[in-house]
Amino acid sequence: MHFGIQTMQQYYDLYLLSDVLCLADVFENFRHSVFEQHSLNCRNYITLQSFFWAVSLKRTGVELKFLTDQEAYFIVERGMRGSGSLHFLT
Repeated sequence: MHFGIQTMQQYYDLYLLSDVLCLADVFENFRHSVFEQHSLNCRNYITLQSFFWAVSLKRTGVELKFLTDQEAYFIVERGMRGSGSLHFLT
């Protein structure tokens, strides 16, 4: 055998190692690619949703203001779903 595998445990360990190394390689390529395009490091964001939100704000140049109107705050608060996505009422 090429890798000297004699048991299923050794095969399983080799499979996990190769899977993790491939995933790490894909992520590093993704990270370098988006850093070159947007000058933002995706490792600084918890989710891709929050990263792409930052990208969209940077690309459009929009500056968000604090909500000072209590009714507007409650509209946004009621629109929150799940992991921070917003559904704006129009």
